[in-house]
Amino acid sequence: MVSINYTSNKSNRNYKNMNHCKIASQKFEEGFNCAQSSFYPFAKNAGLSDEQALKLTTAFGMGMIYRGEMCGAVTGAMMALGLKYGRSKVDDTDAKELTYSLVKELHTRFENKFGSVLCRELLGLADTSPVSWEIANSNNLFKKNCPLYVSEAVEITNELIKKMEK
Repeated sequence: MVSINYTSNKSNRNYKNMNHCKIASQKFEEGFNCAQSSFYPFAKNAGLSDEQALKLTTAFGMGMIYRGEMCGAVTGAMMALGLKYGRSKVDDTDAKELTYSLVKELHTRFENKFGSVLCRELLGLADTSPVSWEIANSNNLFKKNCPLYVSEAVEITNELIKKMEK
């Protein structure tokens, strides 16, 4: 398996009183994947523990575990919207439709800005072979590109939540 290096070895930060984008960026710098990083500040705000927030999103980085599918930053943001607005009762169709609507807007805005919501396309990978991931890693694409995707996914999510709170 390819070992991806996107860490700057910063850890044990004090996240109190930081905004969501800053927290997400710092989680990414610590070495957590894009999904973990974008979900984390919202999960903490909702009362999840560090362990719960980070374990829950582990498998969603690298476009769904090296498949190059949905960008992990977008996936983490989708999960944040689901955590805040999603349904917990089968007959709560209003919550379901609201969540779907917010996630659709997240996708649209992210895609309008970057041209895609797919990890492999955002990174410009020819395919999703181990060689392509290694090339992306050796070209520092995770360090160069992914912090922006994390930050933007979190910013859009923040804006959607603020819009709902009006």
